Amino acid sequence: MTRPDGVSGQRPAMIEQVLCNLLHVIRGSQGTSMFARSVWEDADERAIDITGGAKRSCALHVSSLLTWFRFEGRPLCETRHATVKGLLADLERCGWTSVDAPDILPGGVIRWEMREGTEHVGFYIGGSNAVSTCPIAGTPVFHPWRQVADCSGPRAIIQTFNHPVLFSGLHFFT
Repeated sequence: MTRPDGVSGQRPAMIEQVLCNLLHVIRGSQGTSMFARSVWEDADERAIDITGGAKRSCALHVSSLLTWFRFEGRPLCETRHATVKGLLADLERCGWTSVDAPDILPGGVIRWEMREGTEHVGFYIGGSNAVSTCPIAGTPVFHPWRQVADCSGPRAIIQTFNHPVLFSGLHFFT
């Protein structure tokens, strides 16, 4: 196996185990309603659901799961996010890099085209499949990576991201 940094070799067993855990957490998030609501106070101290009843919960889903994992003492994502814009800035700070779609690795993050004024992100889990939130189901769902989460049709991928931990032989801590 040749890593993206050009070094040949296998990942240490510990890295393989941690990557399995990351993918297990992503796959295990399917069907949970824990990302369907996130209530905060606005400037007038009124309670508002920033996810719009799961219609805009994708950034919260991705960022929440990534905050659980650390690489070289740094989180894969520093904090939870309500917006794709905030998530993308955090991913960059945490060492994620944009890659061509064919080069995305399992555990990578996908950014799909904007639809009806809403951006969308989710996880690539391998085999041309993804897990992302579905506004109809109100939960993360498994779907083909080039489809809308409710599988109602194609959705263009505009950006994909890998983190060094996805292909690195360095120490990874959870």
